[in-house]
Amino acid sequence: MLRFLPAAPPLGRACRAILPAAFVALSATAARGQQGPVPLTLDEVVRTTLASSADVLAAEAGVRRQEGVVRQAQGAFDSRLQTVLSAQHVTDPTQAVGVDATVATSRGMEYGIGVDRRLRSGIVVGPQLAVSRAEVPGSDVLPRNQATASLDVLVPLGRGRGGGLVTAQERAARGSYSASSADLRHRRAQSVLRSTEAYWGYLAAVERLRVLHEAEFRAERLVEETRTLVEADERPAADLVQVTASLSSKRASRLAGEQGLTAARRELGLAMGIPVEALAALPAPATPFPTPGDPAAGPIPTAQTVAAEALRARADLASLHYRREASRTLLRAARSELRPQVDLSVSLGYTGVEEGGSLDRMLAPLSGRNGFHAEVKLSSGLTLGNRAAEGLALQSAADDQAAAVTERELTRSIALEADAATETLRRSAEELRETAESVRLSTTSVENERRKFRLGGSTLFDVLYAEDGLTSATLTRIDGELRHALALARLRFAAGTLVPE
Repeated sequence: MLRFLPAAPPLGRACRAILPAAFVALSATAARGQQGPVPLTLDEVVRTTLASSADVLAAEAGVRRQEGVVRQAQGAFDSRLQTVLSAQHVTDPTQAVGVDATVATSRGMEYGIGVDRRLRSGIVVGPQLAVSRAEVPGSDVLPRNQATASLDVLVPLGRGRGGGLVTAQERAARGSYSASSADLRHRRAQSVLRSTEAYWGYLAAVERLRVLHEAEFRAERLVEETRTLVEADERPAADLVQVTASLSSKRASRLAGEQGLTAARRELGLAMGIPVEALAALPAPATPFPTPGDPAAGPIPTAQTVAAEALRARADLASLHYRREASRTLLRAARSELRPQVDLSVSLGYTGVEEGGSLDRMLAPLSGRNGFHAEVKLSSGLTLGNRAAEGLALQSAADDQAAAVTERELTRSIALEADAATETLRRSAEELRETAESVRLSTTSVENERRKFRLGGSTLFDVLYAEDGLTSATLTRIDGELRHALALARLRFAAGTLVPE
């Protein structure tokens, strides 16, 4: 059974800003020894990586940007409210007859309000309301108040049917948003894999340095024992030269181990994204290497199980799927844009008329005398050439083809990666069992050779050989533990279960 690495719950932006600084303060406190050394667990490494890794933060910014693209595409379906208010005063000299005739004067006022709403089906709905008033000052005719209410509906039958390119662009934007979210999950998994590998490398460097210190300590003790025997004339002086040379070799190895630990600490700090000032105070690792048979690791799965799990859980594969769906959506819409323009327009409404002098009579026609009207119109048009739609269709088809090739190649790569990861994990588990036995036997051999050396039944060369054998076997075991831990992390990454969604 494949299990997750321990991971933190989703972190808010405030927590992301605080966590790296808190890690620095915690490391500094541990370095000063105010509260004793605080060990570094793999859980803490994963938490810090997810909070402060530059790759993760950049991917999060990409998700937020794509969210803006989706909102921008949704703007095409926002309702548009339009209002108009006009007043007019007209003097018409052409209506005057004779020299002393009075020039005709008229006044008018109009107010209109309407809403246009594009539906995702491509239909455009527009309710409208307009009221107007007309009067002739000095005339016996009462002011005329008129109100018109209507509902206009535009139904595309050809180009734009089903929403057309506008709706497709919104769907494609949503698909790209899902793809960017999957990219974020994959980037999180990559960052956690890198920091996990760096953590195991850091632990291995600490363990190697411990073994090298023990080898140096044993060499120092052997030098002291040999010096005592030489001074007692029980061993030749040449033996002291030989063990002293061995001690110098052990010290050189220990210095190289310290350099390796510095490099491993730096790599872990880079992977975690912690500030430079926290690097020197990085605590010692506390999470031990996973061992074969550990219930937390579970049994080794088959390559087919890993590949099947990867097809379900791999975020990079999901990202390609979303992007391919987006390109297909645009491709279908671009092809629909090649259709001729055929629109059905329907307008239903009524007009009311009332006479009256006061302004409050302007709304009276809505409930007074009115007449119903209806209009049905069919219009068509054809864009000659339509190279814009053809170009978009070519681009979308190419994007779909490229995504299909990439998706097919990634699926094949995942299957190969699953096969290699399971085989590597299986062999590393077998290697660990053999190296553990080698360390046990080498420890017994050193004890036996030391006892025989003190009794005169063994040479100094035999003791040094046994000591070097124990050191080599122990370092080999550490390397095996590192390879096993790396193989387990890479197997979980290959299966897409390294970090929970």
